[in-house]
Amino acid sequence: LSQIAPNKLILGVPYYGYNWLVSNSEPYAARVEGDDENGYSQSQVYDKIMQDIKEVNANVLWDSIAQVPFYSYTSPESGQIRQVYFENAQSLQIKYGLVKQNNLAGIGIWALGYDGDRPELWDLISKEFLK
Repeated sequence: LSQIAPNKLILGVPYYGYNWLVSNSEPYAARVEGDDENGYSQSQVYDKIMQDIKEVNANVLWDSIAQVPFYSYTSPESGQIRQVYFENAQSLQIKYGLVKQNNLAGIGIWALGYDGDRPELWDLISKEFLK
């Protein structure tokens, strides 16, 4: 902001998260190198994350440092522990507050459609930016 006018900047926000293969279910667990047998760490779109939360009956927790939700689960396919960090309406609301606080031009979403037919992220945009 000291180099570029805020009205010329947008904040990029992800409609996805990352599913890590990890050593244990504790927050900030060490990443495990993936392979064909155990699986790999991979990005996941928001819609898939929301489906997986229901399927594995995940206990979603809050990372107060990163200001994002996360959960751990044991993969039914490989038996390996995985940890997923992602954005949701609560974490995006915090980021949208930064946009408004700093008078930025707006937001950019990577990528449209990653939310599937789930309305909550669009509802938040309407609430935060439309009058």
